[in-house]
Amino acid sequence: MNKIDLKCIECTRNKIIKFEENKSKVTFHNLSQKEYECIRVDGCAITDGIRCDYLLRRSEEELEYFIELKGCNVGHAIDQLRASIKQLSADVTKKAKMAFVISTKPYPLTNSTVQLAMKEFKTKFNSLLLVKRTPYIHNLP
Repeated sequence: MNKIDLKCIECTRNKIIKFEENKSKVTFHNLSQKEYECIRVDGCAITDGIRCDYLLRRSEEELEYFIELKGCNVGHAIDQLRASIKQLSADVTKKAKMAFVISTKPYPLTNSTVQLAMKEFKTKFNSLLLVKRTPYIHNLP
């Protein structure tokens, strides 16, 4: 795991945590108002190579949420999530994660690329891979 520069991290206890880019949006409902770190990955925590847009995490012990906001290239988004998990996860193989591709276009989940990636993320990264259409809402524990 790479050390993340503090300038890339913003802490929040907001009930609603939003990430938006290029008409793509995901909202996390934090009704218990726990403190989360919102980490800008693209161009900050990772500056070279492919990378996802954001990482949301509460602490080293809890789930990590890797987020890629995309137009329609879901295959590339999956590659970006894969690369970011390898560089930023507290534990690539053991720590529980969720990886989100939020797309502006509908995308068939029966697509073999997505199906294979879902299996790979589960076995290699202990991560659930979700491909959803914008806007998407996720409830935090």
